[in-house]
Amino acid sequence: MMGIDSPEEPMVTDRRGIDFRAVWQLTSMSLGVGVFAIPFCFNVLGVLQGGILVVVLGFLANTAIERLLDCAEIHSRSKYEEIANTAFGRGGQAAMALVIFITTFIASLSYLAASTELLTCVVYAFLTGEDINKQGGSASVLTKGKRAIVLLILVMITMPKLLKRSMGDNALISTAGVFSMSTAAIIFVGKCLLVLGEGCEDCPKPPPLAGGNLQEILENMATLAFSFSMVFAVGPLVGDKVAEYGSVAAAAKSMRPVVRTSISFSVCIYLLVGLTGALAYGNDIRKLSLQNLSLQGALPQLVSAVVGTCSLLLVAIVGFPCIESVELFCKMANPNSRSDPRIAIVCIVGLLCVGIDAFIDTRIAFALTGALGLSLGAYVMPALLYFRLRERGQGSIYRFGSALVLLCFGAVILIGGTPATVMAAIHSSEGSKEKLSHAGYFLQGLRGIDQ
Repeated sequence: MMGIDSPEEPMVTDRRGIDFRAVWQLTSMSLGVGVFAIPFCFNVLGVLQGGILVVVLGFLANTAIERLLDCAEIHSRSKYEEIANTAFGRGGQAAMALVIFITTFIASLSYLAASTELLTCVVYAFLTGEDINKQGGSASVLTKGKRAIVLLILVMITMPKLLKRSMGDNALISTAGVFSMSTAAIIFVGKCLLVLGEGCEDCPKPPPLAGGNLQEILENMATLAFSFSMVFAVGPLVGDKVAEYGSVAAAAKSMRPVVRTSISFSVCIYLLVGLTGALAYGNDIRKLSLQNLSLQGALPQLVSAVVGTCSLLLVAIVGFPCIESVELFCKMANPNSRSDPRIAIVCIVGLLCVGIDAFIDTRIAFALTGALGLSLGAYVMPALLYFRLRERGQGSIYRFGSALVLLCFGAVILIGGTPATVMAAIHSSEGSKEKLSHAGYFLQGLRGIDQ
């Protein structure tokens, strides 16, 4: 079908094969440090229930992106915000840009905070030979002021990469990040298998097949769902491929096998890490499972250093949609401006990250906006856009039905998961307020923020 912008778009011959560079770019949006929070979710939910949820959520993530690609093909719109504009006008475009900004900003901040925690612990353990994980993590050696300085330095390191105009410009980071995170995950799985093989006299209680009350199920389901946040990277990648394929429709079509490969790969990693981590450490599993490894050994130090460094570099990928959304707001506010606001935007967003992390209790805000951003941006909006933009009589019953299931699931996360996550955050915050520093709050709430 012809696009509304260009009724004479050239037909492009379909190219066979999968663009693995695009696969790694898409996967890097989700396969970050949050993968090591999945074992805790499996311990709460049970290994069978947790595994089933990961598979189901992977299917729903693929469905959401497929429906967005349907809209992109029919209406020749590559970016998420442009599709929302076509469906609901400037108000829809602004609302979608706001959702993307909030969600990817929180994800970027969680990556920066995790990098700060892991790298600080590794450096301290390397220099002193002490296992700082047993002493409460970086909170035992960093005051709020020192943590803010460290975070500011890390933000400055990432700034040059955030100034890039295309996600393709950071393709090397995506590829290196995915392979490094996957390697770290495999090493973690190996350590878990060794723990299982060795056994112990006083082993922790193993996780059940299915567990958790309703609040815990909703909270952890939202956490696992956030592990498939690659939906926010699809638009920029389609835009990058338009020049190669000649039209938005052809570029969107080429992304379908990329999406399926990326999600299948992620599901395998999540299942492997979640199952082995939960079975090996049981009730002793930490919120961030890397903290179960003793930093007195060289290999755990190396793994933590690699994950911390990759988390820092992947901010350039995770934060890209955030910067693009702010740029869109600037253009909407002053469409005739010829100045380039990107440098100022990157600086402001970076300072905002440091300010929020250093001076505000972000646990509740993270849990709330994470659940809201995910449910709206990754599930509800793709379904609504498909219903709005599909042509009457066009499309299969399967596509319509899958979009309806997607909408219902997003509503469950929005209406049920968000309050459950917030209540859990408030309860945990009140119970541990005297014991945990700000960095501790982040680690306690990581499973409700990043994935």
